[in-house]
Amino acid sequence: RDLRIVFVDNNDVSYIMGVSRGAVMSAGTAATGTAVADLNGYTLTFQSQEPKSAGILDGTVADVVTGITVVNA
Repeated sequence: RDLRIVFVDNNDVSYIMGVSRGAVMSAGTAATGTAVADLNGYTLTFQSQEPKSAGILDGTVADVVTGITVVNA
């Protein structure tokens, strides 16, 4: 339970979950479709037992990830 997850909805509102107790990926699937409208990607499910629902970020996702270095393994 050490994930903190930032996500953006269709209204460009940014949320963060797992702040106080962390989150965990509880399920995941991969799909490859044949038609243009078929899913060709992943569906991931994250859960967190937080005392409050996901909070709205004051700022942008870029503000949250400033200074983080991503290393390809």
